[in-house]
Amino acid sequence: MSAGARPPGSGPHSGEPPEPQGGGIISLFVSHPNAANRLMVLMVIFGVFSLTRINTQFFPSVEADTITVSVSWPGASAEDVVANILEIVEPAVQFVDGVKEMNSYAREGSATIRLEFERNADMQKALSDIEAAVTGVTNLPQDADTPDVSFSQWYDGVARLAVVGPFSEAALRYYAKKFRDDLVTRGTDKVTFTGLRDDEIIVTVPERDLRRLDLTVRDVSTAIAGNSRDLPSGTLEGTVSKQIRALSDAEDGNGLRDVEIRSFSSGEKVLLGDIASIARRFDPDDQQGLSAGRRAIELYVQRSATADTLKTA
Repeated sequence: MSAGARPPGSGPHSGEPPEPQGGGIISLFVSHPNAANRLMVLMVIFGVFSLTRINTQFFPSVEADTITVSVSWPGASAEDVVANILEIVEPAVQFVDGVKEMNSYAREGSATIRLEFERNADMQKALSDIEAAVTGVTNLPQDADTPDVSFSQWYDGVARLAVVGPFSEAALRYYAKKFRDDLVTRGTDKVTFTGLRDDEIIVTVPERDLRRLDLTVRDVSTAIAGNSRDLPSGTLEGTVSKQIRALSDAEDGNGLRDVEIRSFSSGEKVLLGDIASIARRFDPDDQQGLSAGRRAIELYVQRSATADTLKTA
């Protein structure tokens, strides 16, 4: 063996792995074996943290960028609705910024305009623009109601609850509304009713009394409406400005009995209770709820797109 020559494997670093060449994540893990373990621990920690904050839902959110304009005109035919409402409102809302498509519907007594906006449009601004455009329309029929502008927010069903028992309908209504208010207070986004009929007061006037007093049903209706609404009555100026409001005298069936229908020059007055029968009932045309043959009211619990389904349930 010549001088200076070394046998294979006799170098100073024999038996040790070669040093990794270059940099990068793989080189870091080879040089520092604990780095991979630390990275795994961090990933587990962040995963657990994200899991506690993730929103739970059964179905994907379906956002509809749609605004609806509805106008009621009682007694009008569909042709009149088209000529006197749709042809007036459509030009005012059709060219609002962001409108992608407009669909209009006319039926007896009402008109509906459905506006679909571009994807990712600012719907709060769009709603304000549509409301301003509709407010600017001043030549609608006098008997038409004020246009209603609504934005359909997406909600997901969570649960259905039924309030049922051997109680009166008034008692079921009381508890159903109490449960609804408690759920909303606890953070539920929306609760709607099925089978909750409207409370109404029925006034029946015999035709012979109308003829005897030379009255019409409209006269009686006008007298009732004028005495059952709170109306603003101006402002009282002074050191402190105060608004005056006239409160209605008739708030229930007993109050309606004292509504004045007709007065004579002799000072004699005819009150509603003198000629009419007044009764309180639930609207028979509304949908009624039944469960196992007993009256029931259903509560439909819903959540918004940002709420957690499990927490709401």
